[in-house]
Amino acid sequence: MQTLEATAISEKPFCNAQNAKSIDIGLRSQDFHYFYLKILLFRKSPPRRSQCITSSKELLNLLLHLSPESDEPYHPFLWQLLYSPFTAFLLLFRDILLNPGREPKDNQEALAAMENLPEFLEKMASRNPLATRLREVSRVLIGHAESVLTPSGQSRAGSDGLVAESTFTSSETASSFDMDLLCNQTTDAAKNPFCDL
Repeated sequence: MQTLEATAISEKPFCNAQNAKSIDIGLRSQDFHYFYLKILLFRKSPPRRSQCITSSKELLNLLLHLSPESDEPYHPFLWQLLYSPFTAFLLLFRDILLNPGREPKDNQEALAAMENLPEFLEKMASRNPLATRLREVSRVLIGHAESVLTPSGQSRAGSDGLVAESTFTSSETASSFDMDLLCNQTTDAAKNPFCDL
């Protein structure tokens, strides 16, 4: 990445604004793939948990810079833009459920990163109608995470003014939240409640 960024610095002065933006998106796309691979490699390793959580936050924060509604030549494949962020999103969601009493700053950073996904998927909707359904799923899960982090009676309202009630409020429930079921694309569709997504 350092070599590519150094090359971009030397090349961009010779590009017009649109081409310079394409180079930036190309670089961010490489970061996107790098963080996603780290998540896949580390998510089952307890000693690497903090690296997995950090990579999840960084991947979701990258969504602010990918301009999914544009037809840039350096964009990742469409299915990666739709599904890869959900792996990071669900890892942060599970982490909040398992550790609601942790340092508030860490949970708020995770929640802020998660909140990038619905806006990103809204921009994707013009390219793929499935993005609208995934956006609604992400909003519901954010509502659950907020209700776990906010004391009873003080829940934050979402952008639509509604507060989602959480059904994931205990460590026991969170522990049984099966990431493989949601993230593993090879899972038997008959056993996967998210197969229609």
